Amino acid sequence: MKRVAILLFSTLLATSAIADDPYTRAQAGFAAYERGDYETAVTEFEAALAAKPDLPLAWAQLGYAYRKLSRNGAAAHAFRQALRTGITDNRYGYRREVQTLENRFDASAYLIYRQAALSDGLLAAAGPSLAQSQGGVELAWTPPRFGFRDGRRLQIFGRLAWGHSDDFALKEDSAQAGVGVRYKPWRDQNLVFSAERLAALGREARNDWMLRASYSWDMGFDLRPEEKSWTYATLYLDAAMIDVTDPDVLLAGEGRYGRSFLIGGGAYGPAVLATPHLVIAGNVQKDAFHTTTLVEAGPGLSAKLFFADTPEAAHGGTLELLVQYRVKIGGDSVGGSGVVATLVVQY
Repeated sequence: MKRVAILLFSTLLATSAIADDPYTRAQAGFAAYERGDYETAVTEFEAALAAKPDLPLAWAQLGYAYRKLSRNGAAAHAFRQALRTGITDNRYGYRREVQTLENRFDASAYLIYRQAALSDGLLAAAGPSLAQSQGGVELAWTPPRFGFRDGRRLQIFGRLAWGHSDDFALKEDSAQAGVGVRYKPWRDQNLVFSAERLAALGREARNDWMLRASYSWDMGFDLRPEEKSWTYATLYLDAAMIDVTDPDVLLAGEGRYGRSFLIGGGAYGPAVLATPHLVIAGNVQKDAFHTTTLVEAGPGLSAKLFFADTPEAAHGGTLELLVQYRVKIGGDSVGGSGVVATLVVQY
């Protein structure tokens, strides 16, 4: 009887030892993650890594589990640990995760020059135009904890927009400010809703409310440092309504298709892409006076610089020069075909 008790006790010890083995706990963490039990996955991965910290795949999967639970700081730390412990696959992807999770502020500015733009005097005589040169700046803040939740994002933003002449002189009467909030409610769909209070800085600007919905999709838009070239496709749709009691409606859509070429740099340090493409774009503006439409298409070339990276966080900024020749193929907007040059910086 005593011998049986000793054997039973030894079996229990062996079973307990297997259960507490870090590889077994990590395997249990992977299984829990696959079935969507992220709390259990975190528990198992934490136990495994406490016993054996040099398991880079476990660190990476722990990062994804934390991300699912919106524990963003812990997720960024786990991805950093995966990089530090020598993970070899998808290093750029993990660095991109760190950059996304730790980002609180987004700043952007753009400047658009249109060869077909008309002066104010010609516009008054010829009629409305959707082909005007313009610029703008924006600053957006993502609140900590609840602002970013596994791909869903809430931001508070402020922006300034203006029109400019051929020599880039500001048209002061067009200066428009705005402050608002926007929300991306779905993790896997880039559909964003926003509400914005417009504030007039110039005589031709407005004091009003604007509701907006924007959708974008892309394939190959981001940097792929391990590839020399890849297919590039984008789609952007935008709908805005100003003054819900007597609404003005603005609709816009643009699609591009081409191929991106990595012509300098890579995963670390500055990188440069060149993207020849075709573009088709359409705009509709309906207000109390008239409805104006414009449809354009043509060839284009983008030169894009990726910058502001660290060993554990991927490129946080981009600078893009986009030059297109757009042929007017439909619509009653004043202004014909011509060059459209856009300079955009995001950080």
